Amino acid sequence: MKGDNMEAFKNKLKVVTGFFIMAMTVVSCLPEDEFMGDAGQTLVKLYPQNYNKVLFAPVATPQTAAVLEVRRDLGGEASLNSTTTVVLKFDQDTAMINEYNYKNDDYFSLLPSSLYTSDPAVAADTTVTVVIGPGEFVKSVMITVPNVFDFDFSNKYALAYKLISVSGTGTRSVAVSDTCVIEIAAQNAYEGWYHSVGFRDHPTAGVFPVDDDKYLYTVDQYTVETYTGDYIYYRLWITVDPNAPLENNVTIMSPDVVLFNNDPTVNIRDIQGGYNRYDPEEKAYFLYYYYNSSAPRVIEEVITRK
Repeated sequence: MKGDNMEAFKNKLKVVTGFFIMAMTVVSCLPEDEFMGDAGQTLVKLYPQNYNKVLFAPVATPQTAAVLEVRRDLGGEASLNSTTTVVLKFDQDTAMINEYNYKNDDYFSLLPSSLYTSDPAVAADTTVTVVIGPGEFVKSVMITVPNVFDFDFSNKYALAYKLISVSGTGTRSVAVSDTCVIEIAAQNAYEGWYHSVGFRDHPTAGVFPVDDDKYLYTVDQYTVETYTGDYIYYRLWITVDPNAPLENNVTIMSPDVVLFNNDPTVNIRDIQGGYNRYDPEEKAYFLYYYYNSSAPRVIEEVITRK
């Protein structure tokens, strides 16, 4: 009986040993980058990964900003005294931007080359070569925008790059994304989070209160976009005229519906109106308007920066 048990034990040991040898053989056949991952190597990567946003101030003078960093994480002291050459693919055909839009339900378009210059420059084959020299850990891709007011603010602009090769010291990191889409935008002095209070008076449905946080987006140097009162289906564009009297320095319009001013000369449906204005001390918009002239929906709201 003991002999039978010993024989069974030997057989099980042979099976386990066989599986162990097979597993070690498979692991030893893996390519080095798969076997080691990113450990112990000089690794090259893009930063940020996948997405970045660069904002330019609303001024008509040239501005320069870093849109992307190419970094190398050194595997040893000797690597610091060496050179790494990295080649990026610029998204001239917008394949990367289109893929990002599809995955994120967005609508970026390529920033036209007439609106900026790049350093390093984009070569004729749509590559960008970045050289990280001795003593350096990182190099940036920079762009210069001569005048942000040349932007078409109805568009959402972006640039995109993909890391395609590394030569000299280092190898591409397999642990991170090799592509980055960079949103390029201008932000005026009025963009930001606000709180809106007021009402929307409907001729048959009654009064709807307005009490909501709103983010006001840049449209141009003096215009921001939000929505009408509590009614999110109509966009509201609010423009400050810096040269107008403070008591009547705002104009409003919507690309979705015709808006009318409900100033004190109108008082539509006998609802007391006021002049549309922006108070720079309070950082608040005071708005009086309506839409649908045949059955006016009257809106009054004060939108104050948070």
